[in-house]
Amino acid sequence: MSNIVDKIIKQSNVPSLPAVAQKLVMLRVSKNTNILEFLPVLESDPILSTRIIRVANSAYTELQHKAATLDEAVSTLGINYVRSIALGFELVATLNNLSDVDFNWYNHWQQNVFRSVFARQLAKRYCPERREEAFLIALLLDCGIPLSAKNYGAQYTRVWQECSCSPASKYQIEQKLFPFDHTATGAALIRHWQLPEILAKFIRDHHKNPASEASSMGLEQLGQIAYFTGSLPLGDFDTICEEDSNLWDFSRSVFGLAKADFLELLESTRQEYHNIANLFSSFLPSQTDVTRLLIQAKALLNRYYERECKRFDCQTEIRKLKEQEQKTIDSIPYAHQEVSMDEQTGLVGRELLMKYLEHACLKVKQGETSLSVLFIDLDDFKVINDRYGNSGGNQVLEEVADLLQSFIKDKGCIARYGDDQFVMILLDLEDRNTLQLTKYLTEQIRQLEIVIRSPAGREKVQITASIGMVFCEPHAPVSNAIRILEHADHQMYEVKNSRKDGFSYIVLNAIPHVDRQAVKMVNN
Repeated sequence: MSNIVDKIIKQSNVPSLPAVAQKLVMLRVSKNTNILEFLPVLESDPILSTRIIRVANSAYTELQHKAATLDEAVSTLGINYVRSIALGFELVATLNNLSDVDFNWYNHWQQNVFRSVFARQLAKRYCPERREEAFLIALLLDCGIPLSAKNYGAQYTRVWQECSCSPASKYQIEQKLFPFDHTATGAALIRHWQLPEILAKFIRDHHKNPASEASSMGLEQLGQIAYFTGSLPLGDFDTICEEDSNLWDFSRSVFGLAKADFLELLESTRQEYHNIANLFSSFLPSQTDVTRLLIQAKALLNRYYERECKRFDCQTEIRKLKEQEQKTIDSIPYAHQEVSMDEQTGLVGRELLMKYLEHACLKVKQGETSLSVLFIDLDDFKVINDRYGNSGGNQVLEEVADLLQSFIKDKGCIARYGDDQFVMILLDLEDRNTLQLTKYLTEQIRQLEIVIRSPAGREKVQITASIGMVFCEPHAPVSNAIRILEHADHQMYEVKNSRKDGFSYIVLNAIPHVDRQAVKMVNN
């Protein structure tokens, strides 16, 4: 299983860790780090340095004299604290580069930063010497979600945005619907970045029940904090699962938290969160107030204690998700007729194209179809436009659009993507059929004879096109619509920059099928 997840990470173009993060990792494993070693690492990232000074000068620290330099800020906050939050900042900034799918990332990071501060406050009571490690672990518990969203697309993001249930419940849905859950991809991501293996273990295991009694062992203590923090319900939920019901008993037996203690922890978390928000402001909502999260957490706490929540049913939630997905699919024929149409050519516009392609990517991941995407760019169209004007250029576009539509039968979509660019999506073809079709399409465009009226009379215009094609086998590791189009666009420019009037292609092969039960056995 590990090799397959590693392959997904490689094909997702996961960015490498920046040099600052790599140096901070090395400093983390050194127990005798000197401030003179530490400052040059921070100073190499001006944005990070400025924000650390803001954190030091926030109301939370209650300084009599404001820190004017990075040296003063680090002295105020402490090397261990700064090292922890600085590495967290660099890792979140790198993860945020994966967030090119339709997902509320601001709320995602707000909850994760809040959880990390909560973990630090909890560790101060339970294992004070481990509080900075607890902060970083909690911050990265859900680091696999951006990567999974990038790979699984709209259906995956619906689980985390539309299901009104707790993190533990969403984890159960995720395991039912997808080959790999966010704990597996997150652990693989940590290994990819060559971070400490123990961090990967905490991420992989944070939804598994740890020992339910207080411990004096440092690593076991961190595992217990990771489990409780990662399961902490932040949001307005309709249902709870069995794990949620046991969560509060777990907090009492392990951390000795009564209801009043938990409320006190939430308040101290709120205070420190506003301090830390100075560092992570680029990734958080413009309004950094977390009062809403606190109100929801307190209300949910009361409902848990009084056993008033409805029981979570995994199959019911999956059925709701599939019904919502089907509504989206059913609306496509109407959308073809009523919205997102290009007036000039009568083809689909970009918005509907992306929805259609996102749905097609999902079907590929589920092994239900193959997918062929052709990115078509007319060669030297500007020359035609300049010579014959807009009316001549429009006539060329309309005739090319008519030709392209003749290639689509039951399963597929043609869209106008740009001024002289078109995208063709075809389903259920074999790779050799797609190659033959692409070659034939290139010839047909070349053979078009378009008669245009000009001041000199009627003139015949011949055109050519550069085409980039991506073929995806069923079960291929397609990430999302944006990435597939980027692949096709890149192939098109390979032709455009070399010879024009031709096509180039790549094939995304299927990932070998992995049995769900086998995956669970490996995880355990």
